[in-house]
Amino acid sequence: MPAVLRDARLNQEKFTRAAAWLSQNARPDEPVIASQAHSLNYASGQPSLSLPAGQELESVRDLAHVYNARFVVLTESSGRYPDALDERLGLEVALRLDEPGLRIYELMDMP
Repeated sequence: MPAVLRDARLNQEKFTRAAAWLSQNARPDEPVIASQAHSLNYASGQPSLSLPAGQELESVRDLAHVYNARFVVLTESSGRYPDALDERLGLEVALRLDEPGLRIYELMDMP
């Protein structure tokens, strides 16, 4: 199988898993912050905001607060993430799903 087809299938599987998890854990109208916001929105219908990958976690929390987003969906490493989230695990961040190519975090104390 050509590499481009293999990558396309892996991405389809990854976004299908993310969409399934969100359908069980987030309201349909609840925005999420994502490393690949457009693809996640296309796959899930979930309103998605682009992760400000070069910014500190405080900027992500500010974005989440403005849009009432609880979840951060990472389908790839991007800028400071996932490291900035992993550093705060158990304090202000919880890892809700950890699968190959897909991590979903919940920002604690969010609406």
